[in-house]
Amino acid sequence: MSKIIINRLDYSRIKKSINDAKQFRSISNDEAEKLLKELDSSKIVKPEAIPSNVVTMNSIVKLSFQNNNKQIQFQIAK
Repeated sequence: MSKIIINRLDYSRIKKSINDAKQFRSISNDEAEKLLKELDSSKIVKPEAIPSNVVTMNSIVKLSFQNNNKQIQFQIAK
């Protein structure tokens, strides 16, 4: 698996979400620690340094299904 690339803003948002979920017991401490470990092992870059093929928060992603030519679009947001 390739290294995760994340911008500094998304890193902060995701880390806060994990810590909030841990505090409110939406996820276990073990799950939170695994997620934080994965997050901390990512390559953190400035927002303007994100490659164009990397999905970030607020990106609009379009998926096309080859078997039925159907397309869906979604946005990753908090």
